[in-house]
Parts: sequence; C-alpha cells; structure tokens
Amino acid sequence: MLPPKRRTSSKKADFVFIDGQKSQYAEYLEIIETLISDTTILVLDDVIKYHNKLSTVYRFLEKKQMNYEVRQLEADDGVMTMGL
Repeated sequence: MLPPKRRTSSKKADFVFIDGQKSQYAEYLEIIETLISDTTILVLDDVIKYHNKLSTVYRFLEKKQMNYEVRQLEADDGVMTMGL
C-alpha cells in the first residue's frame, strides 16, 4: 500500500482531533504537519490507556520540540493536548 499523498496548503487547521490506531499516531502527525501552525489545537485520544503504544509520538514531539499536556478524563484514560 502506498502512503497517503502529503497535501500542501496555505490554509492551516484550527483544530485537529486524532483517534485511530495508537501505534500510528506519530505517522498521522507527520502527515498533517504541513496543515498545522503554532495556533492549531491538537488533541490525541486514548493516550493514558494505550501509553505503551505511543513511544513514537513522544519521539516525534521531542524532535519537533512541541509542548503537550496529558489530561485525565476518566480513571484509566485521557487525551493529550497541544496548543491550549
């Protein structure tokens, strides 16, 4: 399977919500990288319950020097936010 085409656009997203295969979150972030700006709000779902599948996300965030916050919403789960 070929990777999705990366779209380039002068328009930037205001809000992005990611909920999918947890081990692919870093790839999703790479795909949308050209569509986000410093003011874009990013939310990644299920980051506490599936923390063991997110090592590539943490490496991506460190490489890009992106600040984030993990917010617990339920006893065993929550979201990661960036840009808030």
